[in-house]
Amino acid sequence: MNKKALFIPNDIGGGLGHVRRCNLFAKILKDDGWATAFITHKKNTRHYIDTSDQTYYVPFTLDQWSSLIRSRISPVHFRPQQKLLTEPYFWEFAGLDYQVLRDGYFTPSIVRHRYRKLAQIVNHWKPDIIVSDGHLLSYFLGKIFGIPVFQLVRFAVFPGQDNFLWWKQIPDTLVPPSSTKAFVPLFERINEEPFPQANGLLKGDAYFIPGTPELEPIKAQSPYLFYGYYIDTQWDERLIKIDQKKRLKKIYITVGGGAKRTHVEEYYRMILHSLIKEKFQLIFSDPFEVLMSDKKNINYPNLTILKWVESSTVFPYLNLVIHHGGYGTTMESLWWGIPSLIIPYHSEQEGNGRRIEKLKSGKVISIAKEPYLPVIFNYYYGQTSMLGGFDFRLTEGEINSAVKELISNEEYKNEAVRQSHQLKSQFDQQQILNFIQANS
Repeated sequence: MNKKALFIPNDIGGGLGHVRRCNLFAKILKDDGWATAFITHKKNTRHYIDTSDQTYYVPFTLDQWSSLIRSRISPVHFRPQQKLLTEPYFWEFAGLDYQVLRDGYFTPSIVRHRYRKLAQIVNHWKPDIIVSDGHLLSYFLGKIFGIPVFQLVRFAVFPGQDNFLWWKQIPDTLVPPSSTKAFVPLFERINEEPFPQANGLLKGDAYFIPGTPELEPIKAQSPYLFYGYYIDTQWDERLIKIDQKKRLKKIYITVGGGAKRTHVEEYYRMILHSLIKEKFQLIFSDPFEVLMSDKKNINYPNLTILKWVESSTVFPYLNLVIHHGGYGTTMESLWWGIPSLIIPYHSEQEGNGRRIEKLKSGKVISIAKEPYLPVIFNYYYGQTSMLGGFDFRLTEGEINSAVKELISNEEYKNEAVRQSHQLKSQFDQQQILNFIQANS
């Protein structure tokens, strides 16, 4: 009988990076004769999985409401104590504890209910291993069912280490939530004390680390493997004209396809106006159709605006990527050897950008002016805070200057290409299979 692997990517936040990484590992195992299954929480996630023998759709969206009603608890969500007159341009936070609340793990009742739904699938599928990418219940599933758990984890949230704001000190005005308290019923089942920080929830029997030791400087006691990175290239016929205009430097602009950043209209239009007078080929990925309505009124022949772009179609021809610092776009830029200009919306994205900046493969510019203001949130166990950047600081001149520096200075391109070579040379399917075999 074929061995079975259950993949549990955390797709609750809307991003597809977790799903695509799991899809890659599922393909490797299927080629080796394994049977594979996925658990997803978003409907659209299933469209990006092409390696699964079985896909279980387990919506979590309404769980928090139903659990709260059943428990007769007033619905105290993760929301500001006072109504914000405007959303900030930038959110600063200090770790995975905030993601626990973003993902709706507010109360023990919710955690128990969600765990039971996943446990039913594990009991039905009976996997030999669990492969998890950022899912907060996989550790407990592995412990309770006695199944090895392979976690895909990065430096910033590695279990037991405080790496999230690695480039700066944590401001005193940041008060992280006590997010692991909601998991107490599961800790009691496995007879363990709750982890002090939420990154402990990503603990596993072995770890796959995307990237290289230089990119993700992790040192761990448990078995771990840096597996580099891999992108399955595709072609989009709509973009064939981009390759034909080889006389122009090409810049790709994206805000990603996950959660929508605030003030995206102002953000996109400022980038457009900063560069429209220059002789660049501009390609905008506009999933929220911010610029689509303006397209007919923009007199600029070297502008392409599409709702969605298959990045591997355009990346081979680019000179620069302007993006938000999402992990998927960050790694794709490095994989193709393209410098980045990162304008982050929150701390996790800034951390990705700071890593790129440290490696001399790009630059980070801030969209909001410090000092950021504390925003108090209510949640089930009391109060917590994040910092909001409400003062817009970007100028067209700053964007234009950063773009010209990144395109004209060959050091950025050369370092990005070096990182690309390292990522590609690190990736080895047989090494991944050997690591799974050794730790199953």
